[in-house]
Formats: sequence, C-alpha cells, structure tokens
Amino acid sequence: MCLTRFQRQLADYLFACGFPKAALHLAREKPELSQLCLTDLFEEAVVIEDALYRGDTGPAHAWLQEANFKLKKNESHFEFDLRVFEFYLLVREGKRMEAIQHARKFMSSVDSPDGYRATKLGQAMILLAMRTPEELQAKAESNNLTEKWIVHRAHEVLMEFHSYPTHSPFQLIVNAGIAAVKTHQCYDPKTQHRDCAVCHPLLNQLAVHLPFARHDHSVLTCYQTDLPMNENNPPMSLPNGYVYSQKGIYELTGPDGMVTCPRSGERFDSSLVQRVYIL
Repeated sequence: MCLTRFQRQLADYLFACGFPKAALHLAREKPELSQLCLTDLFEEAVVIEDALYRGDTGPAHAWLQEANFKLKKNESHFEFDLRVFEFYLLVREGKRMEAIQHARKFMSSVDSPDGYRATKLGQAMILLAMRTPEELQAKAESNNLTEKWIVHRAHEVLMEFHSYPTHSPFQLIVNAGIAAVKTHQCYDPKTQHRDCAVCHPLLNQLAVHLPFARHDHSVLTCYQTDLPMNENNPPMSLPNGYVYSQKGIYELTGPDGMVTCPRSGERFDSSLVQRVYIL
C-alpha cells in the first residue's frame, strides 16, 4: 500500500513537471495504480503534445472545443497561441502568403488587457523578415514560437483547466523528509557522515534552502559503530574532542592500549579517554 501511494504521488509529480509520458507509463504499471491516478488526463496530454511536436494542432483544437467555455472565462490565450504556432509552421515551410492570410483570418483580434496578444503577434510577424531558415529558426526560438513553446503552453493550460496543483504532494513529502534529518553537521566536511542521506552530495545541494531539523529529543549515534549512545553504551571523549561510544572505543583500541581516532589519525593512551555526560 505504501509503495502504491508513493508511485501515485510520483506519477502526479512527473505530470506536474511536464513529463506526461513518464507519468502515464508509471500509472499503467499496476491496475490498482491506474485507478488511483488521473490516467485519462495523462493520455489526453500525451496525445495533444505528441501531435504538437509533429506540427499537428488538430487534437489541441478538438480539446479546445470542449473546454472553450471555461477557458474563455479564465481569459486564456491558448487558442491564439495555437494560431501563432500555425503561422510559424507556414513561414517555416516557405508559405509566406498563406501565413499572411492565416494571420488576417485568425490573428487580427489582439485586444487583451495585458497586451499579450499584441506582443505575440509582433514576435510572429518579424519571422517574415528572416531571409534564411537558420535566421528564422533562431528568431522563432528566441521569441518562443517553436514546438517546445507550444507544448509547454498546452501543459500549462491542461494544468489550469483541471486545477492541477503546481506543487505536488510528492514534492512536499520529499522536502519534509529531507528537512526532518537535515542538521548543521551535514554542511561541515569534518562532521558529515557516510550513512546520512543529507550528507550525500546530491541531496546536500537540494536541501540548501530547506529548514534545519529541530530535535527536542535527539539520538546520539556513534561515528564508528553507527549504534546509539545511551546509558548502556555511553559516549566517550578523546583528548582531541571527538566523541565515540564505549563500544566504538573498544574497536579503536589496539593491542598496545592506544586508541586511534579514525577522523584525525591521532593516537591516545586509553587512560586518557573520558566519559561524556549530557545534561
């Protein structure tokens, strides 16, 4: 059950990040998982995005016909964006006159309170002045008119239409889990521990902006043995300040009675080891 819940949250996270194919593949792994995920939404997104990458706006327009009322209510510019993308495709194919006719028919209405449509129309019209395919492609990419842009817009509109949260529960759970074990020692090379998740270079960077954990009832763990230090295995201090458990000191003590500190390499007589009392 825990694994299924985790996979569902991961699928939601993948979709929210713009990877509907990966989300759909994960959702289809188990029948019970498919029932918990929004599989229909994932499939719809894959069909629309695959078609847009091929230069086919048909599925997107078909979806718009069903969703148009709510989108108009939210003042979405997605239909206009589709027309701009179609204009770009015509210009790229060398059909400049058809592109101009397309703009007159579908892109003449540029009235929008935020000026978005007028700006996008200007960015599209400048493509007509490009002389070579290389110049055209470079300008289209800089003005966000290519397949990558329209696919991203389609994903945004689908998320908005279905009230899909931008911050998925999976992301919140991962952040909470990392923050629960994040301490100041995780960012000091001298105190980092090989078995600490946050001390790992990857998670260490991901956790930079997360809060540190607050441990009102902390558990002290021995660096040498990974065992908890308590009344049955009390902490013991070396003269250099490093603390290990009593069992850890036994492991570090050689036949000659000298204790070797694994972190500093220093050697001390076992008689110099002192017990630590925590108040």
